[in-house]
Amino acid sequence: MTMKNLDQLIEAARNHYHDRNLVAFLGEVGSGKTVVSALLKHATFNHFIPRNRGKYEAIISHGSTIINRILGDMIKDGLFPPSTVPQENPSISMEIHILKGRGVGKVELVLQDMSGENYSNFLTKEFSDSEKRLYQLLTFNKSERESIGPLAHLPFSKVYVILIDCSKRKYWEHEQSSAGQMITALKQIKELAKDTKNGRIWNPIAIVFTKTDQLDEKERDLPAEELIKKMPEFVSSLNLQTNGPCGYFKMFVEVEMESERDREARINREEEITRENFERKLKQQEEEIQNAIEKAIDEARNKATQEGKNPQQVEQEVERVRNETESTLRAEYQPETFTFNREEFLKTETKLMTPLKYSNGEYSKFISWILTNCTR
Repeated sequence: MTMKNLDQLIEAARNHYHDRNLVAFLGEVGSGKTVVSALLKHATFNHFIPRNRGKYEAIISHGSTIINRILGDMIKDGLFPPSTVPQENPSISMEIHILKGRGVGKVELVLQDMSGENYSNFLTKEFSDSEKRLYQLLTFNKSERESIGPLAHLPFSKVYVILIDCSKRKYWEHEQSSAGQMITALKQIKELAKDTKNGRIWNPIAIVFTKTDQLDEKERDLPAEELIKKMPEFVSSLNLQTNGPCGYFKMFVEVEMESERDREARINREEEITRENFERKLKQQEEEIQNAIEKAIDEARNKATQEGKNPQQVEQEVERVRNETESTLRAEYQPETFTFNREEFLKTETKLMTPLKYSNGEYSKFISWILTNCTR
């Protein structure tokens, strides 16, 4: 990497993203980025747009199949989406078009669902070389045909949304440290991209508390503006390194606990599936052994015949090869014993309530805040 290469990457990203009203979502592993993305789409189309008919329109410009599948699983079956893995960064883009009033145009919510691991690597991991951090961010998952990768929008987004996981309330001392490191890393990235003002992040930042239903009763009723005071180190980092407006929001989705009967049924299903997979594997191994023996026998018979041996000698050679091959293969394919550890599955699972219930009013308030601050 050279500074010339980095400058070219920065310029490519700036030309592609700088003049667009982009919203970037950031959060630690398990903070709820995928769920928030799905519910944001649901709230926009089912609550915000109908209540503001004629003022706004919305479309999913990229990733509609992904978001609809996630929402379908959530609404129909009460299933949480799986965690995003580092190799996959599903991109979902939702455009909200402002039809009337101030700021007519469009706002793009780029739900580039960065995995928590990649979030940590790029935004909370210690880097002695900030240029190297930005270079890796701009080129991550870049194809040969493209000049920049899918995360290159981060330095030039108009609004940043930071998710704070309330289910990890007792770990907030660590969480706020990581969030503070993220603000520092983001400022360094934007400084290199020449997108700060007076050495600070000028962009509006939304702090979104997720899973607030898991807070204790006293804190659950606190407004988001009070909750943030429980993270003084993070607040200090925000005050020192940003000078744009901040918004605070509390999000939740209602869940139901698995009953003891359902848990037992689920564990039994897991055991049945594990046993079926075990038996299928044993059957496949046996087929592989028999096929290998048959192949060895055919080769031995052909070789013995070609060497001019009489039929009795041929059969003796075939029997010898059969026994040796089977003995060798049986030693390689050591028979396994079926095991199933029920303890691994004893933890009671939670499912989403069906029909889906969540803080749609707070999501609508959040959408309004984004639209206002993206077009100010």
